[in-house]
Amino acid sequence: MLSIRTQLVKAITIVIGLILFAIFLIVDLSVDDWVDNQFDQSLTSKANYLRAFLKEEDEHAKFNYNKDAMMLFDLHSDSDYFQIWQGGTEIARSHSLDAYPGTNLLKTEIPLNTSVIVPVTLPNGQDGKTVLTYYLPPAHSNENPDVIHQKNAIYISVAASTDSISGVLILIDISLILSFVAAILGVRILVTRIVDSGLKPLQDLNQNIKSLDISASHAHIPEPAVDYAEVTPIRKELNHFISTNCQLLANEKRLTADIAHELKTPISEMISLSEVYIRYPHDERIGASYKEDMLDIALRMKEIVNNLMLLQHSATGAFNIDCHPQPLLPLLDKVLGKLAFKYDDCRERVALHYDDEPTVYADLFSLDTILTNLLDNGLFYSPAASRVDITMAHREPDLLMLSIKNNLSSPLNEEDIEQLCKPLYQADPSRSQRDRHGLGLAIVDNLCRANHFEWNIRLLGHNRIEVAVLIPLVSDSEAILTAH
Repeated sequence: MLSIRTQLVKAITIVIGLILFAIFLIVDLSVDDWVDNQFDQSLTSKANYLRAFLKEEDEHAKFNYNKDAMMLFDLHSDSDYFQIWQGGTEIARSHSLDAYPGTNLLKTEIPLNTSVIVPVTLPNGQDGKTVLTYYLPPAHSNENPDVIHQKNAIYISVAASTDSISGVLILIDISLILSFVAAILGVRILVTRIVDSGLKPLQDLNQNIKSLDISASHAHIPEPAVDYAEVTPIRKELNHFISTNCQLLANEKRLTADIAHELKTPISEMISLSEVYIRYPHDERIGASYKEDMLDIALRMKEIVNNLMLLQHSATGAFNIDCHPQPLLPLLDKVLGKLAFKYDDCRERVALHYDDEPTVYADLFSLDTILTNLLDNGLFYSPAASRVDITMAHREPDLLMLSIKNNLSSPLNEEDIEQLCKPLYQADPSRSQRDRHGLGLAIVDNLCRANHFEWNIRLLGHNRIEVAVLIPLVSDSEAILTAH
């Protein structure tokens, strides 16, 4: 499993490590170049130092073996050598070359009055460098260059071992490597502490979530002493999620209790009726209607269970929506036909108001269930023989507003209107009705959500109510194709 902390520490350490590596590399290369330049300057200084001891005698140069000069090239100093020529004749050589008779230092042709430094292998086998200096003594500066080259030009070759500077460079490299490793370790420790400090608000949030009591009525994550812009939105969304789920949990508890109550009533009736019939089997008042009474109770239980199953199914994402063009007037006529067994005068009581015969684009089962429940409620909760108005009007070019208005037998208030869509909720006047269970509008609400219909309930005065549903319309060309 990936860790934000580990990835942050690793990423920051790598970035800083690369920067430090670049800095140390630049320092290392600069130090190497500086030490190398210092060695070359030292070698050149030795060659220039030797030139000070060359004297002109009888048109020939003579080397003055000064004690101080020769100490630089002592026999015991087996890594520093020099050799001087004038023309083709050797005029001086260091004591350190005495151990290698017949061995000469490097002598190559170079331009007059120039110096070059080249790497060589010293007589003792060590690696080193040689500075080659070819110049004209001041007394012969006006002579022919060819003659100068043959007779008077001085050639100095000074060689020294580079082992000492190689050791210094190796020591410097080791020091820089150790410093780099120590710096990386220090950066790692420092970055880890900084990241841990930066992630502490998230750790505190996680600890608050662990200690949260979801069963509490007002469960929420408390605000910290110090608020952080990155953590605050997370805490607010979590509190909103917790609040919503607490409400859902409370609703589920209430729904479970209501379901138990709704089923308990017919079960109690069945038990009581059966106990009376068992005790008085020959009583015609009980036995004559016992079967019909039991069937009626069973049918009521079946209706409750079917509505509960439809409520649950319509609330899930698995509910199948199969939309097709549906002519609305034939569907309304079919719904009124289904309700005729409950309300004999339903066709006379329902008044339709429309400009043209609308065709909507919807799922047939959903639309049929929505219309059935809304009309059933409108007819049941209105006074006997009162009119129920159904209005179909174009709200927008592609939407139809289906409005059902009816008077109320018992007045409702705004609080009742807000609660009507909750499962098994019943206003006080409806609680005494054996065949009303408070599931119809909850099913309508779920089906409207599943089909993306907008709908609302509102009071029109003291004793009149309106339920309006916005349903997508089918274009004229599609309606013609549907009709054929």
